[in-house]
Amino acid sequence: MGWHDDELGRVCAAEFIPIAGSCGLIDAIGCWVLSQALGVVATWRRAGWRQTRISVNISARQFAQGDLVATVLSGLKARGRTGDALELEVTESALVENLHNLPVDTVKIERGFVQRLGQSSSAGRLCTAIIAMAHLLHLGAVAEA
Repeated sequence: MGWHDDELGRVCAAEFIPIAGSCGLIDAIGCWVLSQALGVVATWRRAGWRQTRISVNISARQFAQGDLVATVLSGLKARGRTGDALELEVTESALVENLHNLPVDTVKIERGFVQRLGQSSSAGRLCTAIIAMAHLLHLGAVAEA
């Protein structure tokens, strides 16, 4: 997620998400992203792409508010979709705070960790630990490219 600005150049999510979180816009952005993702899935399904999935990142703030399930179900209903093509990605902070309450099947390692793999031995150890934790909990592990 991002855009191109004539003055700033490419503005990526890593740059604006922290700002959106600090000024209270992350919830509105999260709802918009979910709606857009469900629209994309609807388009894919109409085009005959039945086996494709789309992932949407969920922030700790969205998760903690407690209405996430209702928001997702409302979005699915509005688009006439079931949840089979939607994958929700929960941030590490939300995962740590709420892991015992979630029906989680995969842990994703963020891009920042992956990018530092060749630069730091501690990054490698951290990724190894995350993968080991996921496997101990019988979860899958994926890395964000």
